Amino acid sequence: MNTAACIVERTYGVELNVVHGGTKFHGTTKTIENREKYLRSRLKPAFRGTGMHGGFSLHRTEQGATIRHSFCVGGQMLFGSNDVFGANVSLPDQPLDGLEGIFGSLGDALGAYSGRFLPSSIAARLHEVQFRAKCISWWPRPSDMTLEEAQLPVICRDAEGQRSPFQPECFGWLNYWSSDVCKYVSFPYNASSNDRLHCRRTPTNAWLVRLGDEPLQPVDEHMKLLREMYTAFPKVGERYFDTASEQAGQDLADNPARSSFQ
Repeated sequence: MNTAACIVERTYGVELNVVHGGTKFHGTTKTIENREKYLRSRLKPAFRGTGMHGGFSLHRTEQGATIRHSFCVGGQMLFGSNDVFGANVSLPDQPLDGLEGIFGSLGDALGAYSGRFLPSSIAARLHEVQFRAKCISWWPRPSDMTLEEAQLPVICRDAEGQRSPFQPECFGWLNYWSSDVCKYVSFPYNASSNDRLHCRRTPTNAWLVRLGDEPLQPVDEHMKLLREMYTAFPKVGERYFDTASEQAGQDLADNPARSSFQ
């Protein structure tokens, strides 16, 4: 975790030394001096997370200005006794040139099983049309889903819903898969006939798998590519349903007074 923070600091010339804490109703912000000591104490309990960032930045839009973190590295312990750690790295909007190399370096530094990167626009759309929490019994779907979106599998986003720590949670535009994960999902065997996958090894013998030439966007062409990847790799993502349409039919059967697309 500390090594990942160092990579972000070195690459982007920032300092990640601000953290949040406190209780639900009384948050605190402080600057940490000994990051390794802080991480050892903070990340030991399961499901207790943290995030280190470089302070706040002012982001101006047509609707006004919002305050947000500039760069952030964080995560939490997952999977209980399996001692799996879920890490996340957030970067401000910027050109994606060189991101693939940084992504691979972060995966190697963290000793990650798997990781993925999605541009913010398609990540937000997939959150609406594809991802579902395990604890939700009924899930309303967007009324404007396209046919390609409706054919995506419905994915469980809860860590405890995954069958194995080697199971990637979902596909990204960039995907980092360790050698153990590759065995689990049958890679590269399942990729041998797909010319839209761009794959290369990292120094730790993991694989970087990129979907297509351009960053994924919430358009039908890219939704179709994602659907094809989920079909080729059935062990990527814990499936609630094979398609969103199947999910909609089940929701309507379980709740006949509701429409799943309202």
